[in-house]
Amino acid sequence: MDIIYYITINILLILIILSLLFLKFYRQILIYFDRLIDFLRGFIYKNDSFFTILFLIVFFTEQLVLIILAWYFRENIIFLQIIISIFALIVVTTSSFQKIILDVRVRYFKEQATVLMRLAYFSEKMVNKYKKLKK
Repeated sequence: MDIIYYITINILLILIILSLLFLKFYRQILIYFDRLIDFLRGFIYKNDSFFTILFLIVFFTEQLVLIILAWYFRENIIFLQIIISIFALIVVTTSSFQKIILDVRVRYFKEQATVLMRLAYFSEKMVNKYKKLKK
């Protein structure tokens, strides 16, 4: 009973300390993650083919492992059901990661397109202003 009380108190103290540290440094933490995400967007956008090939290899490997495990455990139906369930979870998680990466790429592309459209708008505006001044 004393050990459970001791562990609970220690966990609560650690959580309180971590919360206080987060509140103290949350702005720096958020800035760090913002920079990291910006870097990852650019990296994913520039290495699109790499990620396509990577996910093809990952999906192939997952299916190959399922086939090998299904053949190896073909006698044990209950264990085979567990393996197939775990495989489904892994495939869904992998496809979710793929979707996240594709969304990051699309979002990066949209941001770049917006910047270019604004540049085109302001450039056209400046050209029109220059033409009026020239007349």
